[in-house]
Amino acid sequence: MKLSRVVIAASYFGLVPWAGGCDDTIAPMFDSAAVDVASQDVDDTFVVDAPACRNRAAIAPLAVGRWASRQFMTGLVALPPTGTLSAVTSKMLVLHQVSDEGGLKVTNITCSLTQPRISGVETVFGPAFIAAVPQNPVVATVEGSSVSVAKDRIVLGAELVDPANDALPTDAADPRIRDMDGDQNPGMTVTLQGLFQAQLYITYRHFIGLSGQADESGCIAGTLNGTRDQTQLGASDDALLAFDFSPQPHPDPDINTFVMVPVAGDLSCAELIAEEAALFGP
Repeated sequence: MKLSRVVIAASYFGLVPWAGGCDDTIAPMFDSAAVDVASQDVDDTFVVDAPACRNRAAIAPLAVGRWASRQFMTGLVALPPTGTLSAVTSKMLVLHQVSDEGGLKVTNITCSLTQPRISGVETVFGPAFIAAVPQNPVVATVEGSSVSVAKDRIVLGAELVDPANDALPTDAADPRIRDMDGDQNPGMTVTLQGLFQAQLYITYRHFIGLSGQADESGCIAGTLNGTRDQTQLGASDDALLAFDFSPQPHPDPDINTFVMVPVAGDLSCAELIAEEAALFGP
């Protein structure tokens, strides 16, 4: 394996927000296909630009039932050898089960997490990684056409006494490390594949929420808000350990967006992935 190839691919690696969360908080990753709500006038002409929202019977924003979202998040990653910051965009498809328990609750089911193929190398978040993301109900509110899903704190690859404030482990021998994807490697494993293959072992935490506006059909578009951080515990190739690929926040918070649409009550993750373009567009 050539070091130059490893560096090119890993430079674009940066994790993104997930679904799941703690008991009183939500959400659990962005391109030009997503609606930029910040640039829209907040009035009766607001339209969510997604095929699933066209010519459909209107429902209440975040009505009880099953919803699906496509989320985009952009972070800045320092590219070796100069450390120049480059924008890296990730996409996540999520199912949301909305219930009314004396107040709206949303349970998020992460279906896929992808990043663009760069220089012939793809960052892969495998099935075991996706399955490890928790699915806990969090609070949501609807006021007129405004929709808010509370921030959700998720920690992957470690068990912390204080998930909000404890520093993430940086040593694979730290007793707080947990092999949550069950592959016998420390923390969570991400694979780089294509021109070469390598693995990164990491911990990850995010505290991310959703804030958006519904159009007349009930579909919702808006922005992600919150923070995320990650640490590297090891790699299958030691050359990767010379660089820090943890994403930094993008200076424009409105660049992180989502679109959420109502779907059939029995829609599965496999069906959501297969029907992405039909629901959200290209």
